[in-house]
This record gives sequence, structure tokens and C-alpha cells, in this order.
Amino acid sequence: MDNDENDTERKLAEEKFAEAQHAYQRGRLERALQLAQQAVEIDNSFNEIRHWMAERYVEMDQPYRASREYQAALRINDQDQEAWDRLEQVDPTAAARLKRLSQIAPDPFVARRQQAGATDLGESFDELGGVGAETGEMMTIGVADEGAEDVGPDPSTWEFEQDGEFLQRWLAQPVVETMVSTIRGLWAEPEPFESVLALCAHGSEQLHPQLFAAVNQAAQSLVVTPPELYVLPERTLHPVLVKDSPGILAVPTRATQTMAEAELVFVIGRELGYLCSDYLAARQAVEVVTERKPQLLSDCADTLREVLDEQMGLWRAELDAEALGRLRRLGHAWQQRAALSADRAGLLCCRDIKAATTAIAKMATPNIDQAAQVTLDQFLSQFAGQDAGQLAAIPVSEAPGRSTTYGAYRIQMLQWWATTAEYAGLREATDAKGETR
Repeated sequence: MDNDENDTERKLAEEKFAEAQHAYQRGRLERALQLAQQAVEIDNSFNEIRHWMAERYVEMDQPYRASREYQAALRINDQDQEAWDRLEQVDPTAAARLKRLSQIAPDPFVARRQQAGATDLGESFDELGGVGAETGEMMTIGVADEGAEDVGPDPSTWEFEQDGEFLQRWLAQPVVETMVSTIRGLWAEPEPFESVLALCAHGSEQLHPQLFAAVNQAAQSLVVTPPELYVLPERTLHPVLVKDSPGILAVPTRATQTMAEAELVFVIGRELGYLCSDYLAARQAVEVVTERKPQLLSDCADTLREVLDEQMGLWRAELDAEALGRLRRLGHAWQQRAALSADRAGLLCCRDIKAATTAIAKMATPNIDQAAQVTLDQFLSQFAGQDAGQLAAIPVSEAPGRSTTYGAYRIQMLQWWATTAEYAGLREATDAKGETR
């Protein structure tokens, strides 16, 4: 991006920020934060806005959101002493973790992209910040803090470094906030999901011992209550996490037939990772907003999306075409990052990088019959020589968990993470506590 473009973005961001400050002075706090978020999305380097938003969140007694803003500011400028000082005040645990990890190497694929001169990562990445960590950027992945209670790994210790930041951007949208609240309310009632569960059958430990063993191992690894299990008679490998509180997970019988033992543990662990992180409502809101074309081989997933959409009311009426497109891109951008976090959770459950990456390859292969026979080398051979940034640049119409090209990116990212001290530390910590096999 040249200087003229930078100057234009800063000017537009300053104008939007001025609107935010004016709204705040008039007592319209929610509107002020919405405008400020739009301003920082226009110019991601405008850290003054992040400081201002963090101060508002402190006023609202929402230190978690303030922490996210200060962490985002430090990713842009790790020499921002004021951000360090404020982060230590609102979230000393996060501040300590960032300092411990400040010398960790960045995502190697971003460095490779930069060396190759490839910068076009697609619309959602250009506008919303890119999936990989910037060179020199601190990563927020680490082992559980010393002195933490013996309750299992904290999801923040395995989440992809930009996951939380983009989640907060997603949740800050008024339409999304309403959707998430509505979805959580639906979980308390059985009736909304009757049409979804009618497509499934109750899981039986006698009939599906491999499935129950995989769920129990994954739940033990992440220290989460095992969800109620249903089985799907569908030609797909993708489980459907129907609801939380309590959790209900529908797993295709084809997955138990196609996946090896460790691969199935990985697949289940990915889904339980969403429960650990309390991501499900936000994830389901993405599915409603993006309105991707139905997956012909997953009636359960499509029916669930339709049910949720019906419960949301006339949410589209609140948005013009431009705003709707931007909302979809934002949700898609977070979902891409959340998929990387889920992969890490799955790997912590199965402890087998070859099995984990082979499972990704199988799930990203469109032809279900071919997926049963695919090997990791065969899958990756399709993308030999392709830049990681190109693999990551999928359109909103492609679900990150099903995309073939994004599957290749996920595999590379997970292979890299498996070599880090963070992963080794998490494995050692959970093994020492006896929380995994």
C-alpha cells in the first residue's frame, strides 16, 4: 500500500473516530464504540482508537474487552509502554503471558509470504488484517500460568493469536450481539431443535464404542463435560455441534467408518474446543449471517442453520447491502481464525500430528469416497509450490472447515504449531496433571 492510500485511510479513520467521540459526549456509548470499531477497521494501525475504546470498556466494567484492545495495540506496537501499563492493570495474567512470549518467532508462513512478495490475501484479509501474525509480532499462545487451579488448560493458551481480537470485533456488532443472546436463550428450550434432532438417532455406547471412546478421551483432555451424543446417517465427515448448556453433538456414522481412532479423537476434540472457549453461539451467528449455499450431504447442519435463522427475525432489514457484506466478511475472518484454534484443541486431544493433519485432509476432500482413501501426501501434492497466503485467501462463500485450499493452509499451520514450545508445554502440563491418556 502506497503513502497516498495510507493517508486516505488515516483521514477516513480520523473522521469516523471524531464521530465516535461526539457520540460519546452525547451519552450514546454503544453507538460511540460501534463508530470507533469502524474507524480502527479502516486503519488498523490507529492505536489511539484502541486506547480510547479500552478506556470506555473500563468505564463499563468490562476489563476483558479492555484487555483485548490493549493486546491488539501491543501487536501493532510492542513499544507502547502505556498499553503495557494499562494491560497490567486490567489483565495482569495476559500481560505476563505476552511478556513471556515476546521473543517467540512469528508465524513462519507470513515471513515466507513477505519474502516472496505475496501480499494479496483476499478481500477479507486485506480489509480485516490477515490470518498470520506479522513478522516481529508477539504471539499470545503459551502454557497455563503458574499457580492456576487444576481445572485443565485455559483455552487462551492454545487459541490462535488473532482469534480473540477478531472475536471481539464480531461480538461488538449490534446485530451479532442480539443474535448471540437469542441463540443462548434457545439452548434452554428443547423445542427449537426438535426438527434438527429428528434427523439423528441417540448414540449408543454398545453400538458406537469407538465414538464414545473418542468423545471421552477428548473431553478428558480438555476437561469439559462430554456432550450428549447423537449419530447422523449422512454421507459427510463433519460433526454438528447443535447446542451448548448442555452440549449436544451429532456425529456422522461415516466419520466413525472413515477415520482412524486418533483421527476421530482429533475431529471430536475440535468441536469440544468450541465448547471450552464458549464460541458456539458466535460461530452459529456466523453461519446465519454468511448464508452459504446448503451442503447437499449435511441435512442436519443445514436444518440447524435454517432453524436459527428463523429465530433471528428480520435481522437483514437493519442492514443495507454494503453493511451486510462487511458483516459477512468480518464473521468469515473470525471463523477462519477460530478454525485454527479448533485444530490446536483437536491436536491436544489426539497427540498425533500425522493423525490430526490426515483428518483435516479427509474432511477437506469434497468427494466422500475419495476422502476415505486419501493420504496426507496425496492431499498436499495438489498445492505443491503454492504460497500459503493464496491458500488462506478463501471467499466468504467457502466455509473454512470444509474448504480444500484452506484445509491445506490449516495443515501447514498445525504442523508448524506442533513444533513450538507452546504445544510442548501444554502437552507436558496436561500429562503431568493426568488429564489426558
